[in-house]
Amino acid sequence: MARPLGAIPYFKYCGLDHRLIKKATDANPEKWGLRTPRNNIPLFPRLKRTATNPDYSSSFPSLLEEIREEEDEYLRSGGKLIVPLPQFRIVTA
Repeated sequence: MARPLGAIPYFKYCGLDHRLIKKATDANPEKWGLRTPRNNIPLFPRLKRTATNPDYSSSFPSLLEEIREEEDEYLRSGGKLIVPLPQFRIVTA
């Protein structure tokens, strides 16, 4: 699961598309049900990750603290956040 806005150029650069990224989330209801441009990743509403329980999810540095607060339960239950920039790392609880 990923958030699309800043992620789209990164996904394109890395060759990531709907075959590897199953869904992206967005807070804007007007985007739900649409797909990201070029990489064709479906957009869903932001839900607690514990509802879908992915093994990994992604975040960008600008959103990391917000996501960590929102998703504390997900991280404490073993979920992991991939932070690809500026240096790749995996964040856990």
